[in-house]
Amino acid sequence: MLTALLMALVLSAPADIVLETNPPVAGAEVRVSITGAEGLAVLVSDLLGCWHEEHVVEDGGITFKLPANVPLLLVGVCEGDGFPQDCRAFPVVDAGGNPLPRSLFWQAYLQAGYVSMCGMEVADSSKAVGLAEAAVEANPFDYVALELLWRIQAESGADVAELLSRMDDKVAGGDNGRLVLAAARVRHALGDEAGSASLASRHSSAIGVVHAAESARWAEIVSTRAPKERLAKIHAWMSEDPLSDYMPQCLQILAATHSALGDHRSTAMAGLLSLQVMPDDAMTLNGVALAMAEGGFQLERALALAGRAVEVLRQPGDLRKPPQLSERRWREELQHALAAALDTKGWVLTKLERWEEARVAFEEAIALERNDEFYLHYGLMLEASGDVAAAKDMLRKGARLGGAFRLRIENELARLGR
Repeated sequence: MLTALLMALVLSAPADIVLETNPPVAGAEVRVSITGAEGLAVLVSDLLGCWHEEHVVEDGGITFKLPANVPLLLVGVCEGDGFPQDCRAFPVVDAGGNPLPRSLFWQAYLQAGYVSMCGMEVADSSKAVGLAEAAVEANPFDYVALELLWRIQAESGADVAELLSRMDDKVAGGDNGRLVLAAARVRHALGDEAGSASLASRHSSAIGVVHAAESARWAEIVSTRAPKERLAKIHAWMSEDPLSDYMPQCLQILAATHSALGDHRSTAMAGLLSLQVMPDDAMTLNGVALAMAEGGFQLERALALAGRAVEVLRQPGDLRKPPQLSERRWREELQHALAAALDTKGWVLTKLERWEEARVAFEEAIALERNDEFYLHYGLMLEASGDVAAAKDMLRKGARLGGAFRLRIENELARLGR
């Protein structure tokens, strides 16, 4: 189920936006009037960046059909080629005027400021608590909604002793693994490590069932080869349980899957979501920067992201070595990652026409690793800066490596006349 629909209006100047069909009806057409933006593009996307399409403002607005299972419509304005901020939420109803399932949950989720592609115009923790309480009341067995409620209450200064007591009473009434996980996580967030561990130990069998199911679901996603099928599986899980411990990995593989499809904007959107969870993950920083460079949008932001990736990888002391890797292999992986980040930095600088800075980045990348993609980018930078002879020489060096980019390099050499 799609979590929500996000309309990111790609505008270069302020415009008046009116949702003419309010409340919006699931599966029906929705009309949004937009003054002062004729001919400009409109991005329509779900809350977590799993789906989007573009429209053009015509006749003072856009008209589109809502999917049948989107519980929340979000409207927000972008500046230039940016991403939406300060969004307004509109609950979607069915043909009978009833809110769609989980509409209250996602409203609470957004109001609490949790990970999403957009920020609410006015975040309100007290409103978030009320919405989460209503979501739990509507479905007392939705333990994801219950965890959301407990988290919001813990973060908004609720009486800790009273909250813990209510959590204990709820857990005592059943042995559902997802419920116990919710209580254990909130105890951990409140600093009660001993209570969290004790709870998990007493209900290890129930929690084990949940962990086994999640592990199997993750394995299925990783083993799915068809990118669109993999996207659907990631999307379904994120929609069902955005509080799962697997969400950081889901966001990373979401970005990687969009990248495999050549969808640079979706790659960047998913990567930015991932960075909300893991802000210094070098692989994601580099991936978002590269997607922006390849797509030719938000280049200054891309440069900052690539620069941060380089900084993280130059001082990898805080990075944890995967247990399956030897020290030597770990050093090789870090060197490769740094080289790739430097190449991305050089490629972004190329797009910005900052030739000398790009040259420095490419030279350092190639000094760390002779990679045909690096030579391709370097050669294209040299051509763009006007040095065609040097560009061809650099491309020939890359072609001799016989790597994954050889065909692309050969095509570029043919275009330049060898």
